Amino acid sequence: MTCADASKPPSHFYLPHTLHNWPWPRTIHEDATGCQAESRAWITSFNVFPSSFQRVLDKTNPGLLCALTAPHASLFTLRSCTDLMHIAFVIDGHTDNQPLDVVVARCHESMDAILHPHQPRPVGEHIMGEINRQYWERASSEMPPLLIKRFEKTWRGYLDSVVTQAEHRDKQYICSPKEYIDARRENVGAYPFYVLLEKSLGICLPDEVVDHPYIKALETGATDMILLGNDMCSYKKEFLSDDADYNYITVVKKHYNVDIQGAYDILFTTHDEAVENFLSVAEKVRNKDGFPSFGEIVDQQILDYIDGLAIWVRGNDEWSFGTERYFGKEGLDVQRHRKVVLQPPAETQNHTRRWVIGWFVEICSSLFGY
Repeated sequence: MTCADASKPPSHFYLPHTLHNWPWPRTIHEDATGCQAESRAWITSFNVFPSSFQRVLDKTNPGLLCALTAPHASLFTLRSCTDLMHIAFVIDGHTDNQPLDVVVARCHESMDAILHPHQPRPVGEHIMGEINRQYWERASSEMPPLLIKRFEKTWRGYLDSVVTQAEHRDKQYICSPKEYIDARRENVGAYPFYVLLEKSLGICLPDEVVDHPYIKALETGATDMILLGNDMCSYKKEFLSDDADYNYITVVKKHYNVDIQGAYDILFTTHDEAVENFLSVAEKVRNKDGFPSFGEIVDQQILDYIDGLAIWVRGNDEWSFGTERYFGKEGLDVQRHRKVVLQPPAETQNHTRRWVIGWFVEICSSLFGY
């Protein structure tokens, strides 16, 4: 790694083994495909995406992510998780690279629908409102009031972060690494899914548990690992589409003036710190070291919740390589050997260039007699 090479993209780089000491193994819901099919049918009924984007969404496979992160959920809750994951992609598709006023409007429609799921949406409103209304009317029907309140709070935090991202994009603002992680914790969208995690486990933790600094630290640690894992895997896709400004790798490259591999080294160190902090705090909770007892039943629910957060971290990592979103059909190979080819070999580039030129000449010849 040299500063002189920091601006020159390499032909390849290597992903760190971020979960090399993570004790929770991969686990997956027995119905990994059924809820995906139902959820896909529901979201496509709104006709919010062109067919090309729908194909990309299908390759993303939100259902796989939910099956890996909610392996013990009922079918009803797994469907709620999968629907919400589709909604997150709808919001991303309708706010990414949009003017700030459009982003604010879409986020307002989403939040208002969540707060009023039984009220018809205004005539002429963007479809965003009705999608969110239908989702929450169904998903909240089996939720206790405390989880409903908790979801509303976390969903508002997520939407606020979408607006903040749009503000930074309009100003072409590049965060410091700390600013980035602080903002990205909400923007990665994990916190609303932690509410669904409680539902999937059949628990509803008291506020005094959820608000305890140790539980907050565990949620923050899990979220940091999720967002760093997402940025680790999405960088190639975003770099090649010239959309990598809001990625930890880009932020670190610019802040520390390092090359891509150097940025991945820093990401690995940051991720390892989050792992160690999570494991340390989890151990303190288990040993009641600075953490009170809330009674035998709730104490067990807390341990189940910690395991659920940890499974979310593992599941997100497994999905990142199992989906075609980041590495196409090579994801499982990349997961094993960790090598990511950023640029095709020169001979491949030349072959593609010759093919395109030949195809263009042939078209011109047939149309204009060249």
